[in-house]
Amino acid sequence: GSVCSRALQAGETVFIGDITQDKLFARHLYLAMSNHINAVLSTPLICSKGHVVGMMSTHFRITRKPTKDSLKNFENFCKHAADKIHELISA
Repeated sequence: GSVCSRALQAGETVFIGDITQDKLFARHLYLAMSNHINAVLSTPLICSKGHVVGMMSTHFRITRKPTKDSLKNFENFCKHAADKIHELISA
């Protein structure tokens, strides 16, 4: 039910704008709420060659709904970061 495991399985960004409304997140809700986390965004870092090199997870104190453009920009950033990380670990 964690957001990062769902993002990894899907191979794409998973965003939960209000964790209290996500049934799959229920087992993590107490821990998140006790740390003032109300929204989560996770994006797998997948390089251009298709290798997963990490995960970018962001936890927000307030519920939110990002625009499609802001998500696209973030995903482009993550793709670039994944390529750079892959270069480092492949050298």
